[in-house]
Amino acid sequence: IKGVGATSSGEGAIRSVNGTTNTWSGPVTIAENQTRIGCTGGGLLEVSGVIDSGANVYEVVVRMPNDTGGTLLLSANNTWLGNTWIRCGTIKLGIDHALPTGSVLRLGLSAGQTGVTNSTLDLAGFNQRVAGVTDVGTDNRHLVTNTEETFSTLTINNTAAYTFAGEFTGNLDVVKTGPSTLTLSGVSSTSGGLIVSNGNLVVSTSGSLGSNSTNITVAAGTLTLQNSAALADEASLRIADGGGAKVTLAEGVNETVGYLYFGEKLCMGGTYGATGSGARTIDDEHFTGSGILTVRHGKGGTLIRLQ
Repeated sequence: IKGVGATSSGEGAIRSVNGTTNTWSGPVTIAENQTRIGCTGGGLLEVSGVIDSGANVYEVVVRMPNDTGGTLLLSANNTWLGNTWIRCGTIKLGIDHALPTGSVLRLGLSAGQTGVTNSTLDLAGFNQRVAGVTDVGTDNRHLVTNTEETFSTLTINNTAAYTFAGEFTGNLDVVKTGPSTLTLSGVSSTSGGLIVSNGNLVVSTSGSLGSNSTNITVAAGTLTLQNSAALADEASLRIADGGGAKVTLAEGVNETVGYLYFGEKLCMGGTYGATGSGARTIDDEHFTGSGILTVRHGKGGTLIRLQ
């Protein structure tokens, strides 16, 4: 298949129409860059055959109607070589790694439109690895979510730098691998945890992991916090020993967490930071930057701030 589809709004070269539910079980070969797959009228299209692009690096685009949306359910381990762009509507996983693991996920559209349905990846209780996550435009919300009770894990193995202004929501754990920087500038509400195991994950001046994400681990690489509300106040922050894992606290930041662990060791309550931060406990093995981390609880009891 190739192209955007026969309709003027371009809802797909293959699509489910008028709110119906349909299944395509055969293989699909993408023959042109940015070929679209979609639905109309809030329908559902399940593709259980493998979608591939041969030797061509072609991006696959999901584009549903602005007002009604729709869902593309992918039930095979697809192998197209380009990126995945959800302009509006939902891709829902029906299997682990339904998207190609080397694909960069893009969400959103930048056409200056209003009343546009969300751009959503729903892991639906399955796990997915991608080569990056980013978004475009501000016409709609950009969501990576899990609508099932069973937790899902999104692994972001990026070898290039990306910024994601969207939201992580639902029962979703996020794992940052890959040597490059991933910047999160949106406000998330996931109830899952975050693991940084390589590269640099930056929570920007406008970003937050949300109050429900309370298990934060820096196993290797760097977690950079650029504002004082990036983490939940009752979060447990674990930083691996050995010097290969760092938390960078930007100038002026005073981030509060509930508990701090160095490896498996529970630390005392108090303030922590690198040399020059003014924190009570100076620790250049685990911290960089001039900001401060305030730990509310620990071996020494609970820290009480006096106003």
